[in-house]
Amino acid sequence: MQNVRSVKLKTKSAKLQRKRKKTGVLSFKLLFFAFSFTFFAFLLPKEAFASLIVKAPPYIGLQEGLVGHWSFDGPDMITQSDGDQKALDRSGNNNTGTLTNGPKRAAGKIGQALEFDAFASNDQSVVVSDNATISGLSAVSVSVWFKMSSFPGLNDFQFVVSKSNLSDNREYRFRLEDSSGGNGLVWIISNDGNDPGTAKTVHGISNFSLNTWYHAVGTYDDNNNDLLHLYINGVLVDTETGESGGTFDGTGNLFFGSDGINASTGDEFDGQIDEVRVYNRALSPDEIKRLYKIGSTFVVNKTRQDTLREGLVGHWSFDGPDMSQSTNNVWAFDRSGQGNNGVLKNMATSTARKAGKIGQALDFDGVDDYADIGTFDVSGSGITIAAWVKADAFPPAIDTRFISKANSITTSGTWWMLGQTNSGGDKLRFRLKAGGSTQTLIASSGDLPINTWFHAIATYDGSTMRLYKDGIEVGSVAKSGTINTDVISVNIGRNPDGSNHMDGAIDEVRIYNRALSPDEIKRLYKIGSTFVVNKTRQDTLREGLVGHWSFDGPDMSQSTNNIWALDRSGQGNNGVLTNTATSTVRKAGKIGQALDFDGVNDHIYVSHESRTYDAISTSAWIKLDKVTGSQGIVFDFQDNRFTVEGDELQWRHGGGFAIHLTTGVDFVIGRWYHVAATFDENSDRVKIYVDGVEKYTGIDIGDITTFVFEHYIGSTSATEGFLDGLIDEVRVYNRALSPDEIKRLYKIGSTFVVNKTRQDTLREGLVGHWSFDGPDMSQSTNNVWALDRSGNNNNGVLKNMATSTARKAGKIGQALEFDGSNDYVDAGDSSSINQLTSFTYSVWVYPKGWGEGEEGNVVTQAFSGTPAKQLRLRNDAAPLQSLRAFVSCFACTNASTISAAGTMTLNSWQHVVMTFDDNGDRKIRLYRNGVEMTYDTQTAATASPLNTLGQDKVWIGDVNDATPSDGSFDGQIDEVRVYNRALSPDEIKRLYNMGR
Repeated sequence: MQNVRSVKLKTKSAKLQRKRKKTGVLSFKLLFFAFSFTFFAFLLPKEAFASLIVKAPPYIGLQEGLVGHWSFDGPDMITQSDGDQKALDRSGNNNTGTLTNGPKRAAGKIGQALEFDAFASNDQSVVVSDNATISGLSAVSVSVWFKMSSFPGLNDFQFVVSKSNLSDNREYRFRLEDSSGGNGLVWIISNDGNDPGTAKTVHGISNFSLNTWYHAVGTYDDNNNDLLHLYINGVLVDTETGESGGTFDGTGNLFFGSDGINASTGDEFDGQIDEVRVYNRALSPDEIKRLYKIGSTFVVNKTRQDTLREGLVGHWSFDGPDMSQSTNNVWAFDRSGQGNNGVLKNMATSTARKAGKIGQALDFDGVDDYADIGTFDVSGSGITIAAWVKADAFPPAIDTRFISKANSITTSGTWWMLGQTNSGGDKLRFRLKAGGSTQTLIASSGDLPINTWFHAIATYDGSTMRLYKDGIEVGSVAKSGTINTDVISVNIGRNPDGSNHMDGAIDEVRIYNRALSPDEIKRLYKIGSTFVVNKTRQDTLREGLVGHWSFDGPDMSQSTNNIWALDRSGQGNNGVLTNTATSTVRKAGKIGQALDFDGVNDHIYVSHESRTYDAISTSAWIKLDKVTGSQGIVFDFQDNRFTVEGDELQWRHGGGFAIHLTTGVDFVIGRWYHVAATFDENSDRVKIYVDGVEKYTGIDIGDITTFVFEHYIGSTSATEGFLDGLIDEVRVYNRALSPDEIKRLYKIGSTFVVNKTRQDTLREGLVGHWSFDGPDMSQSTNNVWALDRSGNNNNGVLKNMATSTARKAGKIGQALEFDGSNDYVDAGDSSSINQLTSFTYSVWVYPKGWGEGEEGNVVTQAFSGTPAKQLRLRNDAAPLQSLRAFVSCFACTNASTISAAGTMTLNSWQHVVMTFDDNGDRKIRLYRNGVEMTYDTQTAATASPLNTLGQDKVWIGDVNDATPSDGSFDGQIDEVRVYNRALSPDEIKRLYNMGR
């Protein structure tokens, strides 16, 4: 939703800009120029357009100082295994809220909101635990959308947002005061913990109506005459002067929907709350207006696409990325964000997944197959159950359950279910227990077909149960009452008591906590019928995919002991890199990034359980450094192997069966080839392809009785058959791909030349990337983390940095501010960034001073205070106001480069880059704002610098030392990148253009 919102913001902003009337007289020429520039800006390539707007969109500044953001949208809500419901914090500060006593999810102002019932038997609220990011603030802003269902009673309050504790110590609060006094909405700041607080602003109750959304923002700034401001719908309505000292630094939690203090005293909010934000600064009037417009002008929650997310509490697509396998279970993930993941039971892993109506479906055998969703309830007075179904058969004497919550097949033993029954033909049936009694609805029309997909939906809105087939209503019956709940499990493909099994395929199961409208039901149907998503050429390449290793940065991960090649198929077949050099193994690939195997002992080991397949396909991109001997591409313990034999390809399986060898391939060293092999047990046919062309076909009467999913990639075992060269984009399927599909796999990497796009090269060799943006910041109990976006898990710990002030508006998104005393980020010493012989440091810097000791360090790698690599400002000695870079060679002459005097400035953003190529002239090169700098001195290293102790930590903002002293950076740092190669001048210029 965020991407949709961002696009809409940019689009709307551009339209408003073009429509805005000028107050003065503007010449025709100037108007023509402005129009022409705007028009041609939209025609620019995406890359060029990005470089123009990265710092400009109106939402960028709204991340600065954001210490808490609770959207309450589906992806930002989770249900834990213990049943606790959580509202996730999108600011990156890990201020997760816990739902207490069941506020419900409802359609909000922007996406989804929470609905609070002030008259419930227990006080409903969301509780965010107290911590330094939200307490004792010298400046604060609270932004919230709210909609009242009732006004406060006489002498009563309704708290919307409150930072307080059980000792009556308050900090900042939004509350509605009783209607008789006419007080209305009150924004209160307390610097001593007392009530009503040292200052408050008021907006009269007569200005509000029930069941209407309002946007409220309260601000306070101790540094600006202690002023309090209250804004309603983007307009300033009241200003007061408070007392100095900031908000009271109490120990109270942050509450939404109550004050957490006076339980059962009528202080609970009655209505809906959405999009709560807390900042550690006072927002400007312009920023407040923009926040209001996000929810009012753009009306994001009313788009046709977004409404199908509202109230979604369960969504099982069964597509590859939404399936996973652990040691004991195969999981169907819940895409709603509620964590209602299902476990596949008794389903054959080789045959359960089939081409679906949309992507991939599950095929149930009608005997004992099912998916167990576990304990799962829908409460309230609304529910929708939806699924795509393709039956192989409907037994005449037994009803079929598509999805069911029940403990028996009886009417009274069913809480809710959607299925089939034979009533003058196969019809849909919906059963629901509400208000203590169960009602059954059987469709009056709409016979269900065999071997054909149909869309089934059941809804209940508190007064009527309805059934829909393929978007058309086929039955209804009156029913009332609140839906009954119970700890009984929900099953897909059968009744939970073990009966009424489904024989056929089920796809795209959805459950909502509301009744979808007829229009929404028709749109859900059209998603799967009109668009025929599952039949696109691209999607067929996902069918039967049981292993996919791209080796791209995001698909590589590092644990304490291992480097992993992650499996993108969704099957969890992750591989361990064995004997590979972490600093050199990743190279530019045919598509993104590849792995370089040394031909000596490098390989990848993939371990998994045995599976039975009657067909198999294997494909990969390879670039060989030699064309002699046997070199393994993919191999498993059943001797199913795909190898290079000299300058030909070989496929064989089952040890004693026939060997299939191409002729006339004649591989050339240093050239990329796409290779693929398929075997189909039903036709006993083996085919081998090179660059999309069939090079061999042969008969093989072998039988893949057991396909042991324990693979080697890059060898034929742990001790032999090692490939010398590059491998990229390895795929394994449990079916025989068609010649057309093989050709399309080849074209993905050949015709489109994905790896050579300007954007993708900036990911090649990226071993560390710290953006410092909100989503890339995280907080644990003891630490604040800057997450590494490169995929190498080189997450950095913020040291000595004040959590309330460290984050600032950056050059691209959010930056970190370093105090010039002892602030720094410790990114560790993992093997992926340690001991790099060739490398690049890329950083945006905004120096406010020259740093501690006039030598502010930007990025360093050092051990016990001795730098091995260093990029820092220089103003401690001539040449002054320059940039210095250093690479230690230990047993040889060090590399050192210093830019000319006056080439660095204070109080402005500058993009600085340091490169060193051990395979080149071993000189350090420095770049500022995309251009190579002029040098005062430049000394080359006389040998490879890889003579360190192997414990060189990466520090951002200081020099690595046990007690940081001289060398702390003074100012802001943003977008730090480390590569294991020297970027080209063109790549450096493109990095600069991304932020300028």
